[in-house]
Amino acid sequence: FRYGFFNDYLVIVIHHIAFDGWSMKVFLAELAMAYESFSTSTDISSLPTVDIQYHDYAYWERSQQFDDSLNFWTRTLQGLETLNLYGDYQRPKYVDYSGATVYKGIPTTLSTSILECAKSQGTSLFTILLSAFFVLMNKYSSQTDIAIGTAAANRVHPQTHQMIGLFVNTLVLRAQLDMECTTLEFIQIVDRIVRDAKLHEELPFNELVKHFGSRDSSRHPL
Repeated sequence: FRYGFFNDYLVIVIHHIAFDGWSMKVFLAELAMAYESFSTSTDISSLPTVDIQYHDYAYWERSQQFDDSLNFWTRTLQGLETLNLYGDYQRPKYVDYSGATVYKGIPTTLSTSILECAKSQGTSLFTILLSAFFVLMNKYSSQTDIAIGTAAANRVHPQTHQMIGLFVNTLVLRAQLDMECTTLEFIQIVDRIVRDAKLHEELPFNELVKHFGSRDSSRHPL
């Protein structure tokens, strides 16, 4: 639509069931290429080609057994404790996902130090921040066995890298905090946890939930 004399807007609404964060990058890159081709009246043959479609991936996923991954997650999450945080209000009977977003700036010196720490430890920024979040949850709950859910791109196969669709999967990362280990030692522990989980990220989360059975409707399934 047009706003004013010189501003044109393209609004695209896509349901998450057909689109994930990775898809956004693919879509915007191809949209930019298509728009440039249109505006310059040039050929659009440079768009990347895909060898398979999403329905091919969906069929493959349904046909897999994932026995090794299921065994891994069963061992990893066996006896998992419920994280009990002390809230200001009584927990509702059902998860309603109500909440808020809090924005907080990080000083450049701190962000630079965090990045340098990740580089020196041979790990990712995600692992550094995840390690800190584990420690934070320990401080709020006084528990040492903690599981944190995170999203994984789940595009293990190169053929999926240029595809648009919902590939993202949920991973449960479990760490047991040892109060005797140093911060750097704990970062290495979390790094191994993340790497091991990534090797088994293809098991659909709903299959894992079904495997573990009963759940508390007021909390996340795992």
